[in-house]
Amino acid sequence: MEIDNFNDSLNKSINKEKMNIDNEFIHKSKSSLETDASNLENYSTSNSINVENDKTKQKENANKFENSNKLIKNKEIILNESEENKESLTSNSCLQCAEEYINDILKNLIDEEKTIIFDINPNYFYRQNEINQSMRSILIDWIIDVVNNFNYKDETLYNTIYIIDSYLSKKIIERKNFQLLGIASLLISSKFNEIYIRKIEDYSFITNNSYSLDDIKHMEEEIAKTLNFNFLVPSSLSFYEIITKKFGISDDINKYNFGQFLMQTFLMDFHSLYFSYSTIAIASLFIVMKFYKIKDYKLLYDTQFYSIKIKNENSPGNESSIIRECANVICNVINEIINSKLTSTVRKYSNFEFYGFIKNIIEP
Repeated sequence: MEIDNFNDSLNKSINKEKMNIDNEFIHKSKSSLETDASNLENYSTSNSINVENDKTKQKENANKFENSNKLIKNKEIILNESEENKESLTSNSCLQCAEEYINDILKNLIDEEKTIIFDINPNYFYRQNEINQSMRSILIDWIIDVVNNFNYKDETLYNTIYIIDSYLSKKIIERKNFQLLGIASLLISSKFNEIYIRKIEDYSFITNNSYSLDDIKHMEEEIAKTLNFNFLVPSSLSFYEIITKKFGISDDINKYNFGQFLMQTFLMDFHSLYFSYSTIAIASLFIVMKFYKIKDYKLLYDTQFYSIKIKNENSPGNESSIIRECANVICNVINEIINSKLTSTVRKYSNFEFYGFIKNIIEP
């Protein structure tokens, strides 16, 4: 709207300037003709000088008129360029939408997930002697706050959680090194996902200097060897971004962040270990669509949208109703966490409209 008003004002200014120049030229020309006629009747040496002066003025007026026309043309060129730039920006924005490749991207993510779906053992706590599920929740809650304080991307957070769970599935860790594992995993994830990363001193400082720089470096090396440098995987966020785009949810920031809130909060709970990342993403979107009464939610049952993680008798649900079962578990976890001391996601998303609705629903 502001560009259109600017263009109208500029056009009016150009037309007005043209009119003023034309009137001025006509007036000058008429005055010059009258002067010439008078000079012809009363020809003298002095009058001849006046005629020459009038001719000089005429040339000056003609030059002014020519310069003014150039100015007008320049303004018109600038106006046209601004319109072309506006169209260019619009077309460039459209080029950023990879909607024609969504199905291919989703298929590729599913194929990649199938290769890493067993990297995390949902029962690794049975092997750990000094840590438990509650300690994991507290660690991830703290990491979410660190990611927010460092102004890191959400993808960095999801990748960090994968590194932690994958390492714990393969190695037994002492309680004193549990936070060290979290901060070193965040350091590794930030190196892959962030453009500007914090200095390693900041990672030590955020732990209240509980760990030295050498401690963090040594743990980073230990994680790299244990995971064989396989750090990047399709996260819940990767699937969520694609599916919300496919179903038109990404255009509504409130609905989109509602799903983000569900996923991040659920990943703090150990029940999330029993489901694949794609299942968590689809189940979170399932809740969003049901919450806002979007009728297309049944299309999410399509198995091409997610990978099914093999579960044992201790895991909840069954494969035939994996999405609904995961959604039920998410809702139960949200109900518990939102009324607990794990407040990182609550603080992060409490300003959004959906939070007020969901809080009123689940509060006892």
